[in-house]
Amino acid sequence: MPRVSILTGIYQCEATLVEALESILAQTFTDWEMILCDDGSTDRSPEIAQSFVDRDSRFVLIRNPRNLGLAAALNLAFQHAKGEYLARMDGDDRSRPDRLAIQVAYLDAHPSCAVVSGAMASFDEKGFWGTIRPRQQDPSLESLAWSTPFTHAPCMMRREVLARVGGYRTDVGRVEDYDLWVRVYAAGFKGHNLDQVLYEVREDRATNRRRDYRRRVDEARVAWRACRMLGLSWRGHIGALRPLLVGLLPTAIYETLRKRRHA
Repeated sequence: MPRVSILTGIYQCEATLVEALESILAQTFTDWEMILCDDGSTDRSPEIAQSFVDRDSRFVLIRNPRNLGLAAALNLAFQHAKGEYLARMDGDDRSRPDRLAIQVAYLDAHPSCAVVSGAMASFDEKGFWGTIRPRQQDPSLESLAWSTPFTHAPCMMRREVLARVGGYRTDVGRVEDYDLWVRVYAAGFKGHNLDQVLYEVREDRATNRRRDYRRRVDEARVAWRACRMLGLSWRGHIGALRPLLVGLLPTAIYETLRKRRHA
């Protein structure tokens, strides 16, 4: 049994998948398996994934018959996972060589910690251009109404935690990670954010990455659910309005705030 199962949904990522998977092969921690769930790709992503399966038995490829979304892909990958710890990874990003080793060591040393994540370095074809750091190292209950407390792709969690909350929900739009953390905290678990950058996320600095308003609405719904499930104060209810207000900001102001977050 591997200690770590890496859950990865892949979809139309033939240009970046090799680099992502090579970053896992370069890990100093070697007791892992990587479950690759192809989510109905029509490009060469499945063939590239299969080439890694043929190369190293720690890679496992499963396939959805059609595109079902990231949450469904991760749930299917979880069904095939055998590891004590579950790590996330996206098909267009990179994990730094000591990522798994540091996260495993932290969870081993802190048995009361359910999930550990941390900062991400943003990069594009021109190189690194910013860092995204979580707002709190030890997120409070109140903070869950204001924003997602953990970066999703760099996280590692205990297997029993995801099993206890029933996996990812597939009916919350593209905020499946935010919804997951709310349910994890509602179940009595807690997590921690490391200050180290262990993960590199591919983001184009020149592109306006403003989310569409539907996603802002989904975010607000999860925040309101957090207020109800966690019994948060009136401050939390104010925080739940944040996604809707951010979605109404002029593009120039939004981009300024985005750059500050990456500073």
